[in-house]
Amino acid sequence: MAAQLALILACVYAYAAVVTLAMGGSRSTRIAVAIVSSLALAAPIVAGDRLEPFARGALALGVVMVFGRTAQLAADREPVPAGRRFLHAIAVPDMRHVARIRPSLARPELVRVLAFGLIGALAMTLLVHVPLPTIARWIVGGVFAYVTLDAFVALVIVIWRGAGFDVTRASIHDDPLLSRTVVEFWGRRWNRVVGSLLRSFFFMPFARRGRPWLGIAAAFAASTLLHVYLAWIVVGARGALLWGIFFAAQLPIVWLERRAKLAGRAWTIGVFVLLSPLFVDPFLAVVGVR
Repeated sequence: MAAQLALILACVYAYAAVVTLAMGGSRSTRIAVAIVSSLALAAPIVAGDRLEPFARGALALGVVMVFGRTAQLAADREPVPAGRRFLHAIAVPDMRHVARIRPSLARPELVRVLAFGLIGALAMTLLVHVPLPTIARWIVGGVFAYVTLDAFVALVIVIWRGAGFDVTRASIHDDPLLSRTVVEFWGRRWNRVVGSLLRSFFFMPFARRGRPWLGIAAAFAASTLLHVYLAWIVVGARGALLWGIFFAAQLPIVWLERRAKLAGRAWTIGVFVLLSPLFVDPFLAVVGVR
């Protein structure tokens, strides 16, 4: 497994270097390169059982990330310097225009890494070694998913601020538990890396034409397809179906929320608690917790 992951990481970095090097020309050239880069999405499918499921998922996530970032670079009016293009393709934050700062230790984020990492380790221990009832497994799995992602984001901030880049939590993953609506959760707080892509390429084209609901529908449809692809690559049809239902269900929930003017943390958290079985089981399988 470790050897496969190392090979995949090297291949994704090499692929990102080649693609971003080719994107220094005109906008039409950048668009052409971005379109060609989408062909790499077939790589995990071609690899098939020659890779372990987790390694296959890492490859899928890597090529999706590079494709999404090349699409952003293609949409820029002016080309971004080569070094920034490469960083943008491989880094979690949007690195195109992040300001340089004096390197510093992000202590609050380091505390999060340690605290949430410990909680995540305890949750994984329970999931792996304790025969939990189904509902308890969903709850512990949901906690594990949330704190693991938050600890990862905190670690990313620690690394990049230590390297002298002004990376902030608001640009990556902004405390989703503070959301008072489902719209705020998806639109402002949860996974801003993917959220910015969905907003730029799916929501805004319709919103500019005065059809925001079509934009919201397009963004959720794209998000659903993305997660179906990732789950299918790693855990197969059942996991893909569950994630597909989870993300497709967000659109009618958002419609109901707007229509009935529902708001509050209890409402928002309650929605995700009720839907959590659809998300948690495939997530645990994706990260290798059976």
